[in-house]
Amino acid sequence: MSLVSIIIGTYNRGDLLHRAVLSVLRQSVQNTEIIIVNDASTDNTDEIVSNFNDNRIIYIKLNNNNKLIVIMHL
Repeated sequence: MSLVSIIIGTYNRGDLLHRAVLSVLRQSVQNTEIIIVNDASTDNTDEIVSNFNDNRIIYIKLNNNNKLIVIMHL
């Protein structure tokens, strides 16, 4: 089975990120990777991600807000 990649861009949405990641992890398809791109959040996003102990999660934290979320939704 092919690997399914889920990309989640986030900026100061730690409260919703937890729910989104749980939703992906609970799916029946197990051959997944979750790529979380933090666009320089100043909330608790780092803490939320660090609480997940799952090797399918790849966390990328950008140091400067690059408006990545806006670009991803064009």
